[in-house]
Amino acid sequence: MSAASATVAALVDPLADQMFAYAEDVGDTVLREKMDVSYSDLIAPRDSIVGQKCQGIHSDANAVIGSLAPYGILPLDMTELQPFIDAYELVISAPRVAITVRKGAAERIEGLIREGTTILTNRMDKLMNEFKDRDPVFHQEYFDARIVVNRGTTKEEVPEVPGP
Repeated sequence: MSAASATVAALVDPLADQMFAYAEDVGDTVLREKMDVSYSDLIAPRDSIVGQKCQGIHSDANAVIGSLAPYGILPLDMTELQPFIDAYELVISAPRVAITVRKGAAERIEGLIREGTTILTNRMDKLMNEFKDRDPVFHQEYFDARIVVNRGTTKEEVPEVPGP
């Protein structure tokens, strides 16, 4: 259980109890069953389910908000509770969003590396032939700089770029 789950559950649990009493009084057995939750029921599932349960209770209360004043629930209470549920949803979704962003960035890096390699091999390397006779030192230094030194832990050999 995360601290965020405990916080949002503590805010929604009394609402569920008040909604349960309302449902009992009006004879709405479906609503009563939905509101038959305890604090431990709210925090027991995965964090994403906690958010869904809390939002469901909030939405059900909003649907009958005009009848809930005798049970201690006012429209302002619902208005004040929603930002907490929204903030909770943001907090629990942040790690997943970060993973998605990181995965997209990694894929973009791979594409950029391929693009850069293509530019080097299909453009720059081809243009270096002009310097082979004119400036052989520059020509050799260019191709020496193009040699990739593999400092990784894999034992695969990295093919060297053919020189002049």
